[in-house]
Amino acid sequence: MSLGPAIGGLLYGFGGYGLPFYVLGSMMLLTIPFCVLVIPNNRECQVVMIPKGSYFRLLSVFKIIINGFIIVIGAQLLSFLDPTIEPHLRKIGFEPHYVSLAFLIMSATYTLTSPLVGYLSSVTKNKFQIMSIGLILLAIEFLFLGPADFLGLD
Repeated sequence: MSLGPAIGGLLYGFGGYGLPFYVLGSMMLLTIPFCVLVIPNNRECQVVMIPKGSYFRLLSVFKIIINGFIIVIGAQLLSFLDPTIEPHLRKIGFEPHYVSLAFLIMSATYTLTSPLVGYLSSVTKNKFQIMSIGLILLAIEFLFLGPADFLGLD
């Protein structure tokens, strides 16, 4: 997922609109024999019965509700950039391969900081502090990305 926009942008710049789709489709077709050989044919499946009230009991825990909201907000904020930032980058003169590199930088930053945040999360007792810092950093990012009118940036 991290390299997808960069590779797609390079293929688009090299061969036009259709080339990324042709390459991806060909790669998918080439993986079919590999999957048939590697994935076992398991006919013995066990059915696990889940109590009906377990989900409602799970959702009645306040910390789980807060974690769910934070995950949804973080995912929406990060995925908001995917369809909206490309037209702005194109408008200021970025070529397709530079736009794809901008997406690569965003996903590479996420990829490189995830182990650090995971380590901090494992040594920190209160995880809500880490989530609060992440949400504050996202809020600051979107203030500058806008840019907000009260900052006086154009």
